[in-house]
Amino acid sequence: MNIRRALGALCVLLAVTSFACAGTITSLEFTGPGGTVVDNSTASAIDVVKTYTQPLAIDMAVTVDGAGSYAVQETIVNSTGFAWSDFKWELLSVGAGEGLAFASPVITPAGGLGQPELLDGATFMIADDGTLPSGGSFTIDYSLDVSDGWFAANAVGGEATFTVRQVDNIGVVPAPGVGVGLLSLMGMFGVGRVFRRRDS
Repeated sequence: MNIRRALGALCVLLAVTSFACAGTITSLEFTGPGGTVVDNSTASAIDVVKTYTQPLAIDMAVTVDGAGSYAVQETIVNSTGFAWSDFKWELLSVGAGEGLAFASPVITPAGGLGQPELLDGATFMIADDGTLPSGGSFTIDYSLDVSDGWFAANAVGGEATFTVRQVDNIGVVPAPGVGVGLLSLMGMFGVGRVFRRRDS
């Protein structure tokens, strides 16, 4: 009876600690034309500020030296001149969804785009419940969960790398000043066509 209890406790302990004891983040690399990144990360947690100046992606390549749950805090700033109707995060790696996933996302403040939804086996997140105006920002906390199996299958030289792609909605809604200018141009074009037809 005592042996069964001990084995049960050991199984529970192993299940709980498979994600609890993370390795370390050995490298972060940011690419993409979306904007600029300020990196305040440590070996145990990712802490970045991303300022988007264009409605394009910024990729974050994360290299780790072990399985575990890696904490992430990102502040996202919209400096594109457009209001966003959503923001997306996607894991672009072999085996994503099979031991590599997003977990526990929370956005503050909760206004703007709302809370993110996890999709596709937690390999994709989207916040799309509202809009984020140009000049607006939000902070998101989430974790990147790397299982022992995924790490063992993808590690080279004791390290494994995966990529998180982040992008605002490409079908952007123009910010108020941009929209007024665009409507004025369209109006002038339309008026010009009307006068041309009458002259014919």
